[in-house]
Amino acid sequence: MFLTPYRTTQCSSIDVKGIQGALQRHEIHGDLAPAVTPKGSTLQGVVVVPPYVKSLKPFDLPVDYEGPKGLKVAVDVRGFTRATGDSTYKVVAGAEYEGAILRGALTYAWINDLHNATVDMRRFHDLPAKVFVRLLSETIVRHLNLSPADQQGVVAAAGLLYYSNFIVGNDALSADELERITIAVSRISRISPQKVAELYSGDLPRVTDLDSFCDALRYITKNPRLEKVQAAFIITLMGGIWYGGAARRLVAVALEYPPVWLALVYQAATDRSFHGARLTKIVEEEDRNNAKTIFARQIVDYLELDSNE
Repeated sequence: MFLTPYRTTQCSSIDVKGIQGALQRHEIHGDLAPAVTPKGSTLQGVVVVPPYVKSLKPFDLPVDYEGPKGLKVAVDVRGFTRATGDSTYKVVAGAEYEGAILRGALTYAWINDLHNATVDMRRFHDLPAKVFVRLLSETIVRHLNLSPADQQGVVAAAGLLYYSNFIVGNDALSADELERITIAVSRISRISPQKVAELYSGDLPRVTDLDSFCDALRYITKNPRLEKVQAAFIITLMGGIWYGGAARRLVAVALEYPPVWLALVYQAATDRSFHGARLTKIVEEEDRNNAKTIFARQIVDYLELDSNE
């Protein structure tokens, strides 16, 4: 698992030290603005870079930095807002703006209180897990023309990646943790727990990123067609499931970073602006027993707990 989005496979080569230093200076000068929730509450620890800040290099994903009063997470909303004065602005792209704020809020919660956040976010409704596993497994199976027997293995591997993204550290999975993942994957996939346990048996690779996911995929399926599958291939395959600003980068990061994935699923579940995206279509198909409503409420309630009322 990764602490920040800039440690993921897609963004690991990006040096954000310059941006972090500039954010520190802009905060001291009072240039940054508070971020607010959909209910209008100010979010603790999250700030936005407004459109009247011209000198800072643009960035797509939340950036953490040490402010005068501790950890802060900044989101760049300049592409979704317009300056209306020297220190005022208005939102001109509401869906994109809300997505950026949501990613920032979940990222702050993740970084600021990692152990509790990983547990809390993992306990959200199964909707984001089901959508993740379906999209990833169906895309791989369809592109490589795999058999139904192989499909079970791909589903098990995709579930292993999803739940491993919430596990702190890179040590081997304990028997208890592997059992919890087995039960969860069985629940969201309708593959029997016994079959999932069988697929996970033996010297199962520890999944910590997309490359190790590919190792686990090969180990579980044992299909020669997967021999050359690597992280870059997976990122390319999944790049078209979303649209909007920096969509491909967001999806690539989301595959390894739960705060961004949860934010994407929330937008797919609540914002009709994204109704044509493949991600949204799968969310709609998995919306059984008010799944969208329950998950969206969990996200809103979670963020309200982390806000200054």
